[in-house]
Amino acid sequence: MKFRGRKQVSPSLPSWKLWVIMLVMLPLAACQSLSFNVDIPFLTPAASQTPTSSPLQEKPTRPATQTPETTPTSGPRPQKLTIWVPRLLDPEMETDAARLFRARLDAFGQAHGVLVEVRVKSQVGTGSLLDSLRATKAAAPALLPDLVAFPKQDLLSAVAQELIYTDPALDAVISSTDWYPYARQVAFVNESAYAVPFMADPFGLVYDSKSQLVPVGDWTGIKDNFGFFGFAADDPRSIFLLMLYLSMGGKVEDPQGRIILEQEPLTQALQLLKDTSASKHLSNLAITFQSSDQVWGAFTEWKLNTAVVPVSNVLTHVAGRVEQPTPGLVAPSITMTNAWMWALGNPDPERKQLAVSLAEYLVDPAFLAEWSELLGQLPARPSALTAWTGMEDKPTLDKISQVAILFPREEILNVLGPILRNATLSILRDGGQPEDTAAQAMESVP
Repeated sequence: MKFRGRKQVSPSLPSWKLWVIMLVMLPLAACQSLSFNVDIPFLTPAASQTPTSSPLQEKPTRPATQTPETTPTSGPRPQKLTIWVPRLLDPEMETDAARLFRARLDAFGQAHGVLVEVRVKSQVGTGSLLDSLRATKAAAPALLPDLVAFPKQDLLSAVAQELIYTDPALDAVISSTDWYPYARQVAFVNESAYAVPFMADPFGLVYDSKSQLVPVGDWTGIKDNFGFFGFAADDPRSIFLLMLYLSMGGKVEDPQGRIILEQEPLTQALQLLKDTSASKHLSNLAITFQSSDQVWGAFTEWKLNTAVVPVSNVLTHVAGRVEQPTPGLVAPSITMTNAWMWALGNPDPERKQLAVSLAEYLVDPAFLAEWSELLGQLPARPSALTAWTGMEDKPTLDKISQVAILFPREEILNVLGPILRNATLSILRDGGQPEDTAAQAMESVP
């Protein structure tokens, strides 16, 4: 009998399962060439699943506040502190004083993490310290200097135009007793401290210190001193007659601030000039001198035995190859001086604080002593003068500083200077009488 058996067929999955497997395998095959893994949840045992971070999240990111790589991470970006100075104080000159000043500024900058930048300005005219400050405040206030080396004559104008600023820290610096009288006077305007003084150049009476004769320092004694006496009689500001007038008790302004001359003290001052001329002690060259430099030149050439000059002429004197007098100084009963001071040129409170710190650093007695001696200027602090090493006659310089008074404000000098100059020449050149000349001078005051 022929056996008819069942046909053998391979077991097969239901059709719907087959379609699921095919749909899964297609994307897996396509993904085999990619470099990252793809998890298929329903093909992975739940117990073995671990969170996987996105590649974008694994890449390190720079925090928004991170410091740029070019900036040191040890501290904040250094600030810049700007100071303006006259040519006299230029720290880039090839002098010992300039090198010392530059080193001091660098030391401050390193200690405070700032860059100290110095700008040199003219003392007068267009581009002067005062003119530049006025122009900068109007056109580019962001470029205002933090500290300015101001001469006394510009201080009142700068305060009136609100070009410099006061600060309580300035009062603390000036509160010390280690200041000469003129220095404390120049620091304050309307009882507020506006500056820190550091040096001055008063007038003194110079003579040949090798002479056995020492002249009388009191101005009333000039007619009795030995040899020929000289001063700048044709000086447009008439500094010497103004000193004589003030030494006689004269005033140059009244309580209301109006410019004046007083009859009696001016007559006495002119009489002293006439008596000195009559005694033959006054050099005929006096009426030809318009500046202290001319007077000093005549003294070094033995044309004068005594003369009125700024002390800087003596302190900076270097003997030449030709024999010259050995200059010595006598302290007068009263003298006049300019003054240099540090003033605040930027109103920003934080910058003012740093600028005051620099000003205080620059008037430290030890530094000021060495710097002022190299400059040939008298320091504003007695302790700094005491620390001088190269000048034997420090007691005389101290007396000069003690009796020095400040020049009147520039407006007064501009008005009275020409009037007193004409009065001086009237007495010495034209033979005028003191009382009549004094009356004419008073009538010329506007």
